[in-house]
Amino acid sequence: FLGGALKIVLLGGSWSVGNTFRLIKASTYSGNFSEIIPSAPAPGFAWDMSLMETSGTIRIMGTQTILFGPLPGKLSHDDPFTISATGGASGNPVTFTSSDPKVAMISGNTVTITGPGVAFITASQEGNSLYMPADNVTQLLNVIEDGIIDISAKFRIYPNPVAGHLYINGE
Repeated sequence: FLGGALKIVLLGGSWSVGNTFRLIKASTYSGNFSEIIPSAPAPGFAWDMSLMETSGTIRIMGTQTILFGPLPGKLSHDDPFTISATGGASGNPVTFTSSDPKVAMISGNTVTITGPGVAFITASQEGNSLYMPADNVTQLLNVIEDGIIDISAKFRIYPNPVAGHLYINGE
């Protein structure tokens, strides 16, 4: 059973992504450490404890950061637009999702406005054997109704052109 604090000391060299450390002197491992010292091997690295219970192995993983800036406000009839974000070193693509498909739908990095409202656009990046998944970054997309409504099939406006008075005859 694991418990208490685990202190990992580097005796030479430097921390590197993919380095592993194996606990010895026990045939099985269960539970968690209350603390790992240091809490991270170095800036940009993290401890991966996923192999602890099966093999007593601790691995150094790289961390990833997504850079995804604010989105401009849009009108409900705007054309589709592209978004972009920069991810970490895993080589995996940054993917995007919309919180509300009634406001915006996403295919790849193209956003199609589907109606007025607010949607949260989230950028994500998976990890791999050397890098942890990046923390998601979410930006607000505000879409307002632009007031363009085609009423030509239901109303007649006369005279055309208007001179003085405007008359509207609706169904």
